[in-house]
Amino acid sequence: MKRLSKVLICLAATAAVVLFSRVLFGTGLLDFTKLPEFEEGAYTDYYYLELDSTQKKAYTAIREGIYTFPAQIEIPATESGSLSDVLDALLCDDPYLFMFDSGSLMTAGKRNYFVPDYLMGIEKYEQIKEKVDKAADGMLAGLPDGTDYDKELFIHDAIINSCVYSDEDILSESTVEGVFVEKKAKCSGYARAFKLLLEKAGIESVLIHGTATDYDGNAVKHMWNAVNLDGSWYFTDITWDDPVSDDGTQFCRHIFFNMNTAMLNRTHSEYAFTYPCTDTEHYYYAHNNAYYNVYNKDTILNIAELIANSENGEAEFMFADASVFETASQKLFKGEEIYRSLETANLKKDGRLVTTSVRYSLDANANLITVYFEYKD
Repeated sequence: MKRLSKVLICLAATAAVVLFSRVLFGTGLLDFTKLPEFEEGAYTDYYYLELDSTQKKAYTAIREGIYTFPAQIEIPATESGSLSDVLDALLCDDPYLFMFDSGSLMTAGKRNYFVPDYLMGIEKYEQIKEKVDKAADGMLAGLPDGTDYDKELFIHDAIINSCVYSDEDILSESTVEGVFVEKKAKCSGYARAFKLLLEKAGIESVLIHGTATDYDGNAVKHMWNAVNLDGSWYFTDITWDDPVSDDGTQFCRHIFFNMNTAMLNRTHSEYAFTYPCTDTEHYYYAHNNAYYNVYNKDTILNIAELIANSENGEAEFMFADASVFETASQKLFKGEEIYRSLETANLKKDGRLVTTSVRYSLDANANLITVYFEYKD
């Protein structure tokens, strides 16, 4: 036997396969002259739609049959590589498919069967699924009544604030169980939980798998999401928005919230997605009027507005490229133009701001500036 991707192919002489069939099915010799007809189904999931007609039939048969934990599921004649694509599609489209992650293709005469390698029994699966649904529904209880952007942002922050990143090679960390039950997950767990909650909230989402290169130049296999807002697609990497500091402090960032392709490609690569992602309207910083293509007098006024509207003593803003970021950094801090922003903001804060000193941090990788300001005693 030879493992190909997630699928294990069993090649044997006909007699041996028939004998195996007798043991597996317990029904004696099968009537190979009457083959079942398979339907494509009516799924609209992204990866399902990427499959050919035969693959869609296998996908439908497995997805509609797997939840009863059968020993095998009959599928149309399918090559090993083709079935591997089907399994990849299933595991990306349905976050609830965490009872298996591979299986075998058995051929008996003209009949073909997918034999799942279950990771747990049906009783344990149903217990975990119940816990997942309870936690997910509890998280969504606070979902705002606003726009899909507002709902997505709430879900993004709720996951980050309830879960920590872990990469201990534990199975549950790569599934929704990690986020909702264990409260620790790796990138695939984050992405699947994000997709599950978004779809419960009526927002279309797709899992994307590829490579991500961190700020230290380390490239690793990674998973994130594409999200459809108002008919436009964006990329959100919720894992990278949940960093942990050296002292263990948790952060909830929004640098990777609703990026377009050009933004994402600075750090992510080797992925495929059919739909264009070109808009910036719902990118977090653009949506909050904190994303600037140039640095000028209007930028200073916009920063003042961000400070005036802040309720946590800090204001974040981002620049479209490194050259604008460098110009802004020099003029704001070495040129002390930040104090003009503080003084303007202070007028809206009833004179309560300290306008003679300010702290700040610079993230040159993201072209992001954070200003920390204080109130008078």
